[in-house]
Amino acid sequence: MKNLNIHYFQHVPFETPGCIENWAIQHGYALTTTKFYESSYSLPDMGGIDVLIVLGGPMGVYDDHLFEWLTIEKNYITAALQEDKKILGICLGAQLIAASAGAAVNTAPHKEIGWYKISPAKQLEKIPWLFEIIKDEPVVFHWHGDRFRIPDGAENLAFSEANDNQLFMLNDNVLGIQFHLEITESGLSEMIKNGAHELNPGTFVQSAQEITSRRTFVKDNNERMYRLLDHFLLKQSKDALRQS
Repeated sequence: MKNLNIHYFQHVPFETPGCIENWAIQHGYALTTTKFYESSYSLPDMGGIDVLIVLGGPMGVYDDHLFEWLTIEKNYITAALQEDKKILGICLGAQLIAASAGAAVNTAPHKEIGWYKISPAKQLEKIPWLFEIIKDEPVVFHWHGDRFRIPDGAENLAFSEANDNQLFMLNDNVLGIQFHLEITESGLSEMIKNGAHELNPGTFVQSAQEITSRRTFVKDNNERMYRLLDHFLLKQSKDALRQS
C-alpha cells in the first residue's frame, strides 16, 4: 500500500496513541493530530487523510454541554463514515463512532478498570485475522464506565466477564475497540496518575498497585495491536464480517 496519512483525535494529554505512534514511525507513515484540549485545535481536510484514529478520554460521549468540541467531533466522524474512511476507535473513541453511526452509548453494567481477560464472540470467527489476535482470551487493559451499543450492520465480536460489547467492525473498514491495546508503560502511569479518583474498590476495578504490578502485559497488548494494525490498515482482507 502507498504511504498512509494517518490522523488521530486526542481528547486529553494523558491518553496518547501509545504504541500506534511507534508502528506508524516504523512504517514511515505520516501521523498528524487534532488535540481537542488545546484551544487552537483544527480539523484535517477529509480528502487529505487515509485513516482516522479516535482515542480515549475520561469524558462521556454526550458531554457536549461540558466540551463544545464533542459535537464538532461527532459531526466529523459521521462525515468520515459517509466517506468510507478507515476508522479505528479506542474506548471513548469507539463509543463516539458508535454514537455517530446511530447507536446508543450507556452506563456499562460494571465499571471496568485494570487488566481483565476478553473472550471472542462466536461471530468473530467470521473474521479470521481478527479472531486469531484474541482467540486465546488475552488479558488486556480496560478503563471505562460506559459501553457502546452495537451499530446497525455490525455485531458484537468480544466480551469480558464484566461487560459485553467490547469490539465491533462495521462495513469492513470501521473498528471499535473498548479496551486499550495501545497502552505503553509510560501511558499506564499517566492514566493512573490522572484517574486515581476513579480507583475506588469494585468487583472489576483494580487498585493502582494491582494495575502497575501487571504492567508486564503491556508488551503482549502492544504486539496484538501491531498485528491488528498490519491487517486492518495494510491488508485488503477478504474476511470481512458477513451478516448472517
